[in-house]
Amino acid sequence: MKRVSLADIAKSAGVSKSLVSLVMNDRGDSHGISKKTQKKVKAVADDLNYTPNTMARSLRTGKTDTIGLILADIGNPFYAKLARSIEDFAITKGYHLIFSSFLSFYMLMFFLKVILIIFQIFFHNILLRGMEWRTERNGT
Repeated sequence: MKRVSLADIAKSAGVSKSLVSLVMNDRGDSHGISKKTQKKVKAVADDLNYTPNTMARSLRTGKTDTIGLILADIGNPFYAKLARSIEDFAITKGYHLIFSSFLSFYMLMFFLKVILIIFQIFFHNILLRGMEWRTERNGT
C-alpha cells in the first residue's frame, strides 16, 4: 500500500502542497489560512488515513522523539516494572521508547561500542540503569 503524501492531500483538497504542509504542521493561523480551509485539509488527510513520515520530520527538526533504554535484565521483575513505568511516562510526553538489555558488564561495553554512534544520531536520550546521557547535536 502506497504511503499517503502531502501531494496526495493537496491534490484531493484542491490546494497547494505548501499550504497542506503549513496546515499539517499547525502553522496555518500564522500564515493567514482560513479556519475553513484548515478544516478541509485536515478532513482530507483523515479521509486518506495520512500519517506523518516521522523520518522526514526528524530530518527537518533534528529530533526523533525517541528514547533508548538499556537495562541490566528486562526479565527481572524490577527492571520490567521500571521499563514499563518509563514507557508509560514517555508516551504521555509524546516519546517513543526502544528497549535493550544486557546480562554482563562486558556485554554492555561491547553493545555500547557498537551502537553508541547510532544512538547519538537517532536518539536524544539514553537511559542506562538510572543514569541519563543527553546527546548534544548542532548546539542544542
